Amino acid sequence: MTAKVVGKPPPKVSWFCQGKPVVPSRNVKITTSNEEHTLIIEEVKPEHVGVYELKAENNMGTATSSATLRIKESPEKQEPPRFVEEFKPLVVPENDTVKLVAKVRGTPTPEITWFKDGKQLKPTKNIKQTFENGICTLEIFDAKPEKDSGEYKCVASNPAGKDFLTANVQVGDKPGEKIVFTRGLKNEETVEDSTVTFICETSKETNVKWFIDDKEVSLSDKVKFKDEGKQHFLVITKVTKADAKTLKCTVGPESTVAKLTVNEAPGEFLEKPHDLEVKERDMAIFVAKLSKLNDTVTWHKDGEHIKNDDRHQIVEDGNFRKLIVNDVNVLDEGEYTCVLGDQECTVELNVIELPPEFKTKMVDVTVVENEPASFQIELTKGDAKVKWFKDNKEIQFSEQLQLAISGKQQRLVIPQTSKKDAGVYSCEIGKQKCTATLKVEVPTVEFLMKLSEKTSVPQETDVTLTVKVSNPDAKTKWTKNGKEIKPNGRHDVSVDKTIRKLVIKKVTNKEVGEYSCVVGNIRTTTKLVVEELKKPPVIDVESIQNIHTVVKGNTLTIMVPFTATPVPRVEWTVDEVMVKRSETTVIETTETSSTLTINKVRDGDGGCYTLRLVNPAGEAMVSTTVKIIDKPLVPGKPEPTAVTADSVTLHWKAPDFDGGSPITNYLIEYHEKSEYKWTSYNVDFTISETHTKVTKLNTSVEYTFRVTAVNDAGNSEPSVPTRYILVKDPIAGEAPRFIEELKDTCIGLKEKFALVCKVKGQPTPDIKWLKNGKDLPLRKLYTASYEDNVAKLHITETTEKSAGKYTCRATNAVGTADTTCNLKIQASPKAIFEESVKIQKLKISSSWQLVVHYTGFPTPNVTWNFNDKLLESSKHSLVQTTDDTTTVTIHSITAEDSGTYNLVLQNEAGTEIVDFVLKAMDKPMAPEGPIVIEKVDKDSITLSWKPPLSDGGSDIISYSIEKCDTKRKVWLRVTSVDSDTLSTKITGLLEGSEYNFRIYAENICGMSCPLETFEPILVKCPFDFPSAPTGPFHVTGMDDTSFTLKWNPPDNDGGCPILSYIVEKREMSKKAWQEVGTTDGKTLHIEVVGVKLDTPYHFRVSAQNEVGTGPSYMQEDTITPGKKITPPSAPSGPLKVSDVSSKSVTIEWGPPSSTGGAELMGYIVEKRLSVSETWEKVVELEPDIQSFSIQNLRRKQEYFFRISAENPIGISEPLVSYNAVRLLADAKPPSPPTDPLEIRITGPSSVLIEWGQPEFDGGAPLEGYTVAIKDVKKTMWMEVGQVKADIQKLIIKELQEGHTYNIRIFAKNEVGLSEPLEAEEPVKVVRPADYMETGDAGGADQEVTPSLSFSTTSSSWMREANVDADIHSFARHSLLRRSEYFFRIWYYSDKLFK
Repeated sequence: MTAKVVGKPPPKVSWFCQGKPVVPSRNVKITTSNEEHTLIIEEVKPEHVGVYELKAENNMGTATSSATLRIKESPEKQEPPRFVEEFKPLVVPENDTVKLVAKVRGTPTPEITWFKDGKQLKPTKNIKQTFENGICTLEIFDAKPEKDSGEYKCVASNPAGKDFLTANVQVGDKPGEKIVFTRGLKNEETVEDSTVTFICETSKETNVKWFIDDKEVSLSDKVKFKDEGKQHFLVITKVTKADAKTLKCTVGPESTVAKLTVNEAPGEFLEKPHDLEVKERDMAIFVAKLSKLNDTVTWHKDGEHIKNDDRHQIVEDGNFRKLIVNDVNVLDEGEYTCVLGDQECTVELNVIELPPEFKTKMVDVTVVENEPASFQIELTKGDAKVKWFKDNKEIQFSEQLQLAISGKQQRLVIPQTSKKDAGVYSCEIGKQKCTATLKVEVPTVEFLMKLSEKTSVPQETDVTLTVKVSNPDAKTKWTKNGKEIKPNGRHDVSVDKTIRKLVIKKVTNKEVGEYSCVVGNIRTTTKLVVEELKKPPVIDVESIQNIHTVVKGNTLTIMVPFTATPVPRVEWTVDEVMVKRSETTVIETTETSSTLTINKVRDGDGGCYTLRLVNPAGEAMVSTTVKIIDKPLVPGKPEPTAVTADSVTLHWKAPDFDGGSPITNYLIEYHEKSEYKWTSYNVDFTISETHTKVTKLNTSVEYTFRVTAVNDAGNSEPSVPTRYILVKDPIAGEAPRFIEELKDTCIGLKEKFALVCKVKGQPTPDIKWLKNGKDLPLRKLYTASYEDNVAKLHITETTEKSAGKYTCRATNAVGTADTTCNLKIQASPKAIFEESVKIQKLKISSSWQLVVHYTGFPTPNVTWNFNDKLLESSKHSLVQTTDDTTTVTIHSITAEDSGTYNLVLQNEAGTEIVDFVLKAMDKPMAPEGPIVIEKVDKDSITLSWKPPLSDGGSDIISYSIEKCDTKRKVWLRVTSVDSDTLSTKITGLLEGSEYNFRIYAENICGMSCPLETFEPILVKCPFDFPSAPTGPFHVTGMDDTSFTLKWNPPDNDGGCPILSYIVEKREMSKKAWQEVGTTDGKTLHIEVVGVKLDTPYHFRVSAQNEVGTGPSYMQEDTITPGKKITPPSAPSGPLKVSDVSSKSVTIEWGPPSSTGGAELMGYIVEKRLSVSETWEKVVELEPDIQSFSIQNLRRKQEYFFRISAENPIGISEPLVSYNAVRLLADAKPPSPPTDPLEIRITGPSSVLIEWGQPEFDGGAPLEGYTVAIKDVKKTMWMEVGQVKADIQKLIIKELQEGHTYNIRIFAKNEVGLSEPLEAEEPVKVVRPADYMETGDAGGADQEVTPSLSFSTTSSSWMREANVDADIHSFARHSLLRRSEYFFRIWYYSDKLFK
């Protein structure tokens, strides 16, 4: 398990399983490589199952990732689930326990899911679900009728498949108190003079009452009823139309109702169809005459239903019913059945096969030299053998003479004709022949300029088709799709010496087609394609606000109207970062507008928002600034600066942050010391300054005051209130005192400014202003004011001379006070330019001049950088700077000029940095390949690609896709997609054809070179028909006329989902299949109704996917309505023991005498030790297997064996061995094969060896022989191979000539290998003197003697040594130098498992 973890600082990583730390061991390893962390479990065991979690932590936070490890059994052991027994309807008293028990088999162990009325059941206090040892149980305690009655389903599933059971559960009152219907009546449909049976079932055995149209039924010859246990039957014989009524069965207050529909009995055949014999391509007509006019028949061929189509017509003509088969061919030969109700008659159609003929013959062709020519024929049979001739000589096909065959059509093509191609062409089929002449003319005139293969024009525009010919007097004719064009209001034809023009005005889709210019005996053609009218995006800029101000927490909506065709691609950015959709950010785009909505805006949502619209015709942009405002912070605590008998003058500090919106008012509130309700002072007017005089107060009363700041977003929190202030006349004699002094300030040029300070004193002081220690004359530039203890010096407009040291001096009779500040005049640099020049896109070779005006005091220094490097004037670029302007000029831009041009303006007041982007645009590179074929269908292909490595400096507008049929070799435009789309589905292709594709990228500069497919793509359906559904059929709920039929899904769905299943039936004595119904692809059962009692039926089911209907599944056994299906009888005995060894027993048995009315599913083999009472399952076998060898039994033990047969209903009684079978005593390895070991050289690289059987087989059957060989120059014996026990003769091939070998033969039984039989002398492989190079060695022996090949590099294993269990090392000496060996070690234990 691998995860990639990133973080800064690098995180600490820990692994956990089920919440516990994972501890590394020999089997469990933890590795880290760069940012990848891996947990490796070498050998997965059950204790490793669980949820694994990777936890990464650093001081910035924690991240986790988890995965679940499960163990599944190997696929070869998998077996789909199978329920052994069916549920039965269950009636449970109210408040009792519902208990459903089912036995299921399957490997791996199935997962069990319970459903009630289609909804999954989950364990609760009242619902208990268990699954142990193949027994699944559902228990519902304290059951209630309205809650727990219904249909219950148990579904078992594993990777190999699924199975299910259903049960109807009725929860009623206590026994004896209430009886209900567990199975209601069903509507029945029958015909006159037949017998019909109605069946219902109650929860208890009881008597019921029957009613017909609310009248109680009495027994009669016509109507009979009976009760069998819980089932109740009503039988109506010799049904007539008058019996079509409503029937009801009642028990107490409960009832069930059904309707009987009686149809007119079908007539009979007055005349049956006759056998026919017709010739191919003739018409076959089968005619049947019926006794009744309104009867309907169905027609079938070889049992399959025939429907009306192009070749088959089903006609009703009075009493006659006809089947007409048009254009008969040999495939129509067979049996035809006409079905009338339950009657059918079958006839045969024999077709006399005719030789192939020409359906369409070729015609004479006249072409101009170098133009293509073709002859076409159509045959009556596509598999006919045709010969082609030119001037009576058979044609040898080549690139110059090509033959194209499509079904019954053949075409001889000459791609480029010459004079020598003229002549008489003919083709022969059998004795038939057709002939045509090819004339190749010299062109009377030549095209000096031809039409292009394709002409694309936008809608509603004029298009001019122009050609140039060599002869100015040549007559010209223009055609569209072969029809001549005459000049009219939409078409103008002009001739100007050698120029010929056709003008088509305001083209629409009606003008699409092939246009040709015919001059003399030559022509040139173009295909006119009308493209969608494209208009670049245009934004209504005047309707867009420059600034959107929104209160924090409110909703921001920016709506931008535009016009464009086609609808453009929309891109919203904020401060050049893409806006991403989220729960709070919504982007909606229509054909005429794009709207950005941000709900509950936050501080970070402010910035410059830009909308960019792009379509194939161009692009447009618009920007707006979003300003997020909030309520201001709390203003400072107000301080009293003057108090009179009825007023208080207050001063306070403005809030540290105004919320992004100017303060529009300060609300003053106060209350007396004896009250606690605040009173607003300035209800009718606003206060914009940070001081005010509160008047109309009561003398000798103490007040407290507070201030609230107000902006467009709302009110701040109130300030800290003042201490309580006593309102009374002031005491005389207070010297001036500055409670807020002047502050040093830096201000720009030409700005309005005021120096402010606050001073108090008694009496009111006089204010005087000084500059640089001298009195400041108050003129136009300076004005002064003093009000409410606030002294101000107003500077109307700052200049360079406004800088200096300013002093405010306050004087009264008691004293004097000064406050001083320095005023500095500076202006930060500011660049002035049009917003449109910030990002410019220009085509390569065009000129570019960037002009920027700037301000600032002192005059700023100007620096230009290009891509972070200093930009100076050169031969290529010119940089010029004056006092207020700087310019960059490039006369011919190149791709290298693309980048960021950085302007830096700097002085003492600050720095201004502005980036300007220049994009030198060119055509894009080709899309990056390869073209990926995502999906191939029968008429479409889905392609994908990657964007080009370079877009040429301009965004990709679209991608254009073209196709080329390899037969036509003409490229045609298929479609175009926008730049965000990197895949497309191409439809309308011909199945079986091969196509090449190419893709162009397009920007505003043009189209790139194409990216092409490497090889043609064959168009064909990737899916196949589904395989047949699998059996066996399961039958449930059977009564006299209906039952439920179940089946299993097909092993192969053909690669696409199953859409439906088609179920058909056929009476065993008849030939025509009739449809029962269809189900969807997930439903594996169907209700079969309207079948006849005691009549055997064949059923078949076929699966259908999007490709079509696959083969049917049909089991040999019939299903007979009314016949109860039971488990099979026991296999027939006795159980024979045909072979016994020390570890195995082979047993044989016969098939059961009865399969229980259903198809046999197989046999179950079980064993039991004579000293044990527990049976152990050995294996489940297919039904055609009736013998089996049971291996790995315990030595010297006695066993009993038993065999059971199984069908879909259940398992039979077992067939048991009468006596215990005793295994033989301990066997031993056999004795060695017997002498002599005869060796005969049969070739330069082969020998033939023969040996005898061992004298003693060791007490166990001989299994075979092992042959080993060793080159005398080497030390290792190499196993050549093994042969069966009945072979004592072998050819060893691929030996090396001139080498000498030792040969050993080992005998083998179930215990092991014997000692070897070894040749007395090594054998040297020498070419025999009489040897001839005739092929494989061995001569006549080769056909009857098995052979094995020997190679000096062997993959066979040889036993090397046995060592004691306490030894853990081994040394092997005398190995071959520079050779490689594999070794393996086995651990042997007498008791490996409990």
